[in-house]
Amino acid sequence: MSQRSAYGCIERVDARRYRVRWWGDLRDGKGYRRLSKTVHGSRRDARLYLSQMEAAHHEDRPTMTVQDVFDRWYWPEVSKRIAKNTLSDYRSAWRIIAPKWGSRIVTDIKPMEVQEWLHGLKASQTTRALTVLRPLMDYTVRYEMIPSNPFRVRYNVNKPADTNGKGTRALDKGVYTLEECIEIARAAHDNNMEVPIILAAFGSCRVGESLATSPSDVRVAVAGNGMICAVVHISRQLDESGARVESLKNSQSERDVVIPAPLSGRVLRAARVAYKSGYGFVSHDGMGGGIKIGKRMAWWRKAVDDAGVKFHLLRNLRNSWRTYMEWTLRVDPMKLELLMGHAGKDVSSKYYVRPTEMELVDTVAEAFSKVDFGDGWDI
Repeated sequence: MSQRSAYGCIERVDARRYRVRWWGDLRDGKGYRRLSKTVHGSRRDARLYLSQMEAAHHEDRPTMTVQDVFDRWYWPEVSKRIAKNTLSDYRSAWRIIAPKWGSRIVTDIKPMEVQEWLHGLKASQTTRALTVLRPLMDYTVRYEMIPSNPFRVRYNVNKPADTNGKGTRALDKGVYTLEECIEIARAAHDNNMEVPIILAAFGSCRVGESLATSPSDVRVAVAGNGMICAVVHISRQLDESGARVESLKNSQSERDVVIPAPLSGRVLRAARVAYKSGYGFVSHDGMGGGIKIGKRMAWWRKAVDDAGVKFHLLRNLRNSWRTYMEWTLRVDPMKLELLMGHAGKDVSSKYYVRPTEMELVDTVAEAFSKVDFGDGWDI
């Protein structure tokens, strides 16, 4: 077990042998860097040696600010793996953080000061700020500049504004039943949002993913039970402006989703029309372009109104799919994790389970084999 201090750490190698690590400048032209030495003796001898190194090199320690950490480690790393939309949110959060903490030396930040600052923020600002600050300051712990992350302390923070009389914000967490999803899909026939609605309600897609489908992403697959399904490869998303982004929320989000019959016929037909017309999108605005946020919400509300069901947010279709697939159609949750583009939590899910396309198709086809979609599905 290693023992840390604000300056360095001591790790036991074996009996009477300890490895001491610290930061310093040996004046050899290599600059300030991490140093180490194996000390033979007791832990007390190792602590004494670390104290001597601190006395010798303490003045060499660079005075890194939070801005320095952001520029040197945090932003270069997250910008490689985080989707464009999320990066925009992180930049927005940094504009909240920078005036208070950007110029501060990382070793000088104390929890009581953090608590006072958080009390001055709105609930939404607090969430966004801590989402950035917690992993950002983890770098300073990793490189042994500080012994613990002051932003990972459990703080008292402001709650969302009271909008429903219960002290909490009235967030829309409503989901649609399978039957309601079917009625919405029926009502969306020839709606410009028809394909995105089907991909979200019957394929687990996030809103941005459902809007970015190209004709080349769609192919037909016949399940073992004879059901004709549409397999759609998800590898990009639309941002709020309607521009296609060649990345997803995270790496495991790239996946194939399976749409069952009769809805598969609608998706396959839309893909054929888009291909023959030279459109880049299956879900298009009538001219082959992406649907901007205002338009997509208008088309979504029309579909809900025409179906005669309660209005919930478009993004709630993904929650609805997961809920009815697990609780109504009784599909194995681990299979649903893969269909949703989740990494999974156990070792098997992360490293071993790799189903084939036909196994995914058969899973969805079997789940929907006894679902009554009713008549009148004009493809």
